[in-house]
Amino acid sequence: MFRRGLAPLMLAVLLMLPMLPAASSPSPRPVLPGAIEVYDLSWRVENGIPIFFNIFHGMETVATVAENGYYMNRLTMTEHTSTHMDAPCHFVEGAWCVDEIPVRRLYGVAVVMDASRYIMGPNDTITASEIRIWETVTGLRIPKGGILLVYTGWSDYWGLYDSWEEYMDATGGGFPGFSEDAADYLIERGVIGVGIDTLSIDPAPSTDFIFHKKLLATNAWALENVRIPREILNSYVFLFVAPMKIDQGSGAPTRVFAFTLGEEYFPVEEGLMPLPAKPGPPVLEDFEPPRHMVQLAFAQEMKRAFDSAVIYDLSWEVRNGIPLFFNIFDGFSNLATIEELGYYINRLVMVEHTSTHMDAPCHFVEGVWCVDEVPPERLISRAVVMDVSWAVSSPNDTVSAEEVRRWEREANIRISPGDIVLTYTGWGDYWGLYDEWGDYMDATGGGFPGFAEDAAQIFVSRGVYGVGIDTLSTDPAPSTIFPFHKRVLEENIYGLENVRLTRDSPVLNRTFTAFVFPFKVGMGSGGTTRIFLLDGLDMWSVLDEVDEWLEIYRYLEWNRAYNQYIGNETASLGNFLRNIRDAIDDVNSSLEELDQAVKDLQQRISDLEDDVKASREEVESLSSQTGLAIALSLIALAALALYILITRARE
Repeated sequence: MFRRGLAPLMLAVLLMLPMLPAASSPSPRPVLPGAIEVYDLSWRVENGIPIFFNIFHGMETVATVAENGYYMNRLTMTEHTSTHMDAPCHFVEGAWCVDEIPVRRLYGVAVVMDASRYIMGPNDTITASEIRIWETVTGLRIPKGGILLVYTGWSDYWGLYDSWEEYMDATGGGFPGFSEDAADYLIERGVIGVGIDTLSIDPAPSTDFIFHKKLLATNAWALENVRIPREILNSYVFLFVAPMKIDQGSGAPTRVFAFTLGEEYFPVEEGLMPLPAKPGPPVLEDFEPPRHMVQLAFAQEMKRAFDSAVIYDLSWEVRNGIPLFFNIFDGFSNLATIEELGYYINRLVMVEHTSTHMDAPCHFVEGVWCVDEVPPERLISRAVVMDVSWAVSSPNDTVSAEEVRRWEREANIRISPGDIVLTYTGWGDYWGLYDEWGDYMDATGGGFPGFAEDAAQIFVSRGVYGVGIDTLSTDPAPSTIFPFHKRVLEENIYGLENVRLTRDSPVLNRTFTAFVFPFKVGMGSGGTTRIFLLDGLDMWSVLDEVDEWLEIYRYLEWNRAYNQYIGNETASLGNFLRNIRDAIDDVNSSLEELDQAVKDLQQRISDLEDDVKASREEVESLSSQTGLAIALSLIALAALALYILITRARE
């Protein structure tokens, strides 16, 4: 009866299954674990910041949302503005320019030196001897093939003064840098890069820039105006730097991220090595390594993870002849050459939306994030790369919501919360081929595709962090109201445009770990951006490796302490046994002495017995002699008495 009643119910359920909504696949875990802290070591580019022997005033607002429907700034600057990289070719001919530095040389294990105690005044230098002393005192060491970051304290003057004269008065006439012998020591250590919080790695009075020339000649790079927080001083970090990709650039404004472990990995105060709280064998949990050792282990594991990943750079160069929005870029010009002035440098006149770039949410919407306000955690996430070129039948076409869903079904990849979606339409193949806008428009058929307005809702509902495309805009070319921009940007979802995707890109229809590094423009509507995709990077496994290292460290330290404990216990037992052995030896010695004494006593007794026997014999002999003498005496007395009696009787 039970089975007859259950069968119709099961049949009804089976018939209803096709009508039920498909269960959504679980969202992938975030690529950046919460236990990893990210520090942004980059200053903003804004008017009023110091540049080499001047104050920057090259940022100008050219459009506002209220007046123009969008917000945008123009920048007139050299490559060496704000936090920036000096490429080796800045002072050394034939060395790498900024776009030629291999990606593998843009990250590594860095040690952060607090050199402020060695700075006696402006224009002072940090010497090789001072670096060695610091290494000895702190127990830290510049990693072979690593990176050195130096904090001098001069970053405290950043952005406080409106003129160079005020800055120089406030700083006492300059800023510190490195000495020549420091370059020799760092070259000996094989560093790939050096960073400092001042305007130059050479001190302010320098005119020969000897530190620059020596270091850069090894194809090492330099970071200047690094924003170094006190929380990471005298420690190791994993550093990832992303200079603006300027074609043949002598340097570039640079985004610098430092990665460290969070406080959960440091249950005890730095430098303390607690011993067991009570007598007895040590407890494994009592042993924690010093903070800097844990951070070093983490940085080394991060580097190993990056080294084992395949890295793709999805950023186009900044150079003349690349397409801008309805224009061709022509704002790159040379200012100095090594042959003429001893150094090489260029000037850029550009809007924030040049080459591969980010559209910050505030580009079209007021009250949301500008480019410098996007949290670092939203710049590091899973990337989903869509090839929707099949959906684009003509220029000015749009990729619709249904076409995005179709791509998900066919690629078997679901766009999930926190994703950064990058899209190939085929228009990236036209990049940089034409010197005039008319030629570009003719070649492309009169425009470029983008997303349909209804596609925005998918990305908003899925909670993505960013949406990118290989065209000049996420809205198609004919758009004048930019509905896709406005819908996603109002949700603080940023856009990425001119993403370097072509038909032969090996990243299409796949997922990766993405690192997005926009140029940090203060209150910027966007910024030229470096985009890196890493295939095979798993930062959760990095934490697993660190955890395993911690367990090994704790065990080794426990084992050392346990052996010491056993050694102490064995030593105590040994002392006890030695004391017993000494006591036994003393007893044995005493017994030997007693035995000898007994033997001596026995001998004395034997001698005494002999003496007694002799004495007895003497006594006996004497006794017999004495008896005879007495008898004779008695006889004599008797005879005398008789004689006397006889004599008296005669009378």
